[in-house]
Amino acid sequence: MEEWRYALKKNLNKQENFNGYEKWKEAANTFIYLKKIYPNRVYIQKYSDMLKYPYEESKKLFTFCGLGYTDSTVDFLKKSANFDNADAYAVFRSKQSDNKWKTELHLEIVEQILTDLRDGHLEEYAEQDK
Repeated sequence: MEEWRYALKKNLNKQENFNGYEKWKEAANTFIYLKKIYPNRVYIQKYSDMLKYPYEESKKLFTFCGLGYTDSTVDFLKKSANFDNADAYAVFRSKQSDNKWKTELHLEIVEQILTDLRDGHLEEYAEQDK
């Protein structure tokens, strides 16, 4: 039951492997820290916001990076929203909820994650779809 938390079998005790819930938290905390000390160089994009508002969120990201938000960018976003590909590595995929983990994991694991995230600076990642 602890494999989900530490992914010891998948990580194979290699420091460079970053699987499991605890490694996700470590990465998230690192990005939040980097955003705090380098606010003009690090941009954190919430996947849920990108799913809900792809045009607005893409424009924010492009602006942050100093890139032009062109008509071809908008066309690409429109195409990607109307194309479905089941391949996990495909650019064009169906819009999916980022809360899928809450229905596919065992309830006990979901409760442990939500309890762990509650009242911390990672709590926003446990929010339900609104």
